[in-house]
Amino acid sequence: MRVAAEFHRVGLCRRVIFYRPQRHPRDPIIGIWESHRAVARHACERGHERILVLEDDVRFTRALRPRKLRSIARAMRALPADWQIFYLGHWALRARFVRRNVLRTQSACTHAYIANGSGLTWLAARAYERIQLDHRWTRVIGRGLDSAFASLGTTYAYFPLVAIQDTSPSDHLRPERRGRIRKLRQLITHTRAREILLSKLMIPNQFLVVFFSLWPRGQRT
Repeated sequence: MRVAAEFHRVGLCRRVIFYRPQRHPRDPIIGIWESHRAVARHACERGHERILVLEDDVRFTRALRPRKLRSIARAMRALPADWQIFYLGHWALRARFVRRNVLRTQSACTHAYIANGSGLTWLAARAYERIQLDHRWTRVIGRGLDSAFASLGTTYAYFPLVAIQDTSPSDHLRPERRGRIRKLRQLITHTRAREILLSKLMIPNQFLVVFFSLWPRGQRT
C-alpha cells in the first residue's frame, strides 16, 4: 500500500491506525463522510482530545522533518480557542494569515487534518444529510465533507502545507461516471485530470490564494 510507505518514510508507521471501511453501495461522497465520522466516533469513545486524520492518497512533502513537526506543534498550541480543524494539507479557497505560519482558511480536500475535541464531537454527531450542505461552498467544492468543513468558519491551516494528495484515482466519483463526458467541465471532474491538477497545483495554489489575500482591497479589479 502506497500510503504505508509514506508513513514509514516520515516515521508515522507505528503511530497510525488503519480504518478500512466498506464502500458505500450508492454514493461515494456519503461513504467518505461516514468513514471520517466513524474515525471521529472512535476517537471520542476513547477520550482523545485531538487526532490526525489522513486519507489513503496522502503524500508528505520533503519539508516534513523533525524541526517542521515541532513548528507544527507550536502553531497548533497557539491556535484560537474555538478552532476545530487544522489542515496540514488542503486546497485553499480563501485564506488570511493569523500568524506567520498559520492561516485562517476555507478549503477543499480532507486528506490531512488535525481535529480537536470540538471538531471530533461535531463530526461524530452528524450523519450525512444533503440539506445540511445547502450553502455557497457546495457550488465551489461539491457536497462532500470538505464543503461542510468550509462552512464551519473555525478551520485553520499550517503554512506552508506539508501534505498533498497523490494522483491516484479519487473515490469521490462513482465508477460508472468516470470518463462520461457530457459537459465541458466534466473533462476535468470525470477524468484523471482532476486528481493530477489537485496534486500538482495544491502547493502553488496556497501561495496564490495567500497573495491575493494580502493585496489591498482597494486595488483589486
